[in-house]
Amino acid sequence: MLLPVKRICLPTLCVITLLSGCSTFNNIDSKSNTNFKKQDPLRTESVAGKHPSHTSADIDVTEPTLAVTRPPPIVLVPQATSSIEDETQGLADGPSITVNFNQMPLPSFINEVFSKRLGLSYTLDPGLNQKNDLVTLTLAKPQSPADLYRTAKLVLADYGISIRRAGEILRFVTDIDASGSSVPLLISGKALPEVPPSHRPVFSIVPLSALRTPQIMRWILELYKGMNVELFEDSERNAILLKGPFDVVRQVTDAIKAIDQPLMQGRHVRIISPSHMPLQELNQALFKILRTEGYAVTTAGPSGATILMPVPELGKIVVFANKEEILEH
Repeated sequence: MLLPVKRICLPTLCVITLLSGCSTFNNIDSKSNTNFKKQDPLRTESVAGKHPSHTSADIDVTEPTLAVTRPPPIVLVPQATSSIEDETQGLADGPSITVNFNQMPLPSFINEVFSKRLGLSYTLDPGLNQKNDLVTLTLAKPQSPADLYRTAKLVLADYGISIRRAGEILRFVTDIDASGSSVPLLISGKALPEVPPSHRPVFSIVPLSALRTPQIMRWILELYKGMNVELFEDSERNAILLKGPFDVVRQVTDAIKAIDQPLMQGRHVRIISPSHMPLQELNQALFKILRTEGYAVTTAGPSGATILMPVPELGKIVVFANKEEILEH
């Protein structure tokens, strides 16, 4: 005999299904099913008043922490300094030295510079002690011991001699590659006593006081193109080392001193302080008027016959001109 089945409401059926599913989920033994992985709770902190029936044993209340990973330590490796800096490290604090050697034999030059002037110990490669090549070196200004060391090393490189350090002792050895591109003087024989003094190479280092070495080099190389003179740029000391016959080196030295002048030397200057007109407007008006009148005006030096240089930080206009009459105009 069939019993009548009562109609079950659809919402009631859904609730029963969900409750039975939750019961089944809680009764699963995770140890018996290796594929089962319980998900972590979305929120681990407990909120007061939301679930009063839950205890601390049911909910993980561990506060979330920020994982901070320390980067690997940065190991500072000291940069290797150049051999010249290592060699001259103990010479930097000495007093300035003035030298002027005229046709001094090569072994005597090494002894005079490195032993007597710099106080260094040295040995000569076999054969160098018998060399009678002559060295002429003129310095326009006194040099520090470190600078004199660099200059003497450059001079010896032209002779085909390099310096090697063994502890506190310097060793001078023959090195045909020390001079770079040119043929060493020890091989060419141009510095021997048999060569007339007018043909022997001399060395002169000319320090610059106003301009930089590239500005001087381009002029000298163009003026003395084809002449028997070599120029070496020493950017660290802002100087130029000359090598060549005595007469030519003297001419080049005089030319360098004539060119080594401030680019604005001899200019006349006026300072304008506007009172009723904005600085930039006044500067632009003066620029247009002078241009219209035919003056070669610029707003940035050092090029230009007349320079209008606004200085907004000071509220002034600095005017440079070759003649006083232009400033009065």
